[in-house]
Amino acid sequence: MILPADEFIRRFLLHVLPYRFMKIRYYGFLANRIRRKSILLIRRLIGIAVELAPLIKETLQEKSCA
Repeated sequence: MILPADEFIRRFLLHVLPYRFMKIRYYGFLANRIRRKSILLIRRLIGIAVELAPLIKETLQEKSCA
């Protein structure tokens, strides 16, 4: 598809937010503050088994051997 320069710029500028507006990337169940709790709740509600395995802290030497 070939576009004239002014049409390309017009379409490009449709993606630029107005001054002092902020793009919200994640909201709802993917919001940073509640993501972990929300995903656990969603999995429980749809019946997926949730295993909360404890985090194993490996040393740098153990990680480099693997």
